[in-house]
Amino acid sequence: MLSAVDRTGVITGFCFGAGSTAEQPLAETFFELRANPNPSLGSVGSAFWGAYVAEKGFEGAENHRRWLQCYGAQLIHPPKRTSKKRSWSKPLRRWVAGIRQINRDGLRQALQRLRPVARASA
Repeated sequence: MLSAVDRTGVITGFCFGAGSTAEQPLAETFFELRANPNPSLGSVGSAFWGAYVAEKGFEGAENHRRWLQCYGAQLIHPPKRTSKKRSWSKPLRRWVAGIRQINRDGLRQALQRLRPVARASA
């Protein structure tokens, strides 16, 4: 699952993929649909021209350039701990961790609200 949340934790878009789906191709589709909305796929939300905070696995300068040029999606993600190319200060790592926590909290709240609906329809 990929999601976008605003700075208060409100989910502004989301998408699901199979567990075996690689995250970067899923992100490509997510960014494309947000930039070019499809009414039948409203869950991805509307266009957002700004920075997305991502997990460490979203490294890759070529993808980042394409996503920025094609969809206006700029990614901020912490480097892997073993990365010799980039390193972040502790305050910057904490800031990104705080942003990611807002996302997790928003998702947790959504799941808590959806569980009773899922149980009732089972």
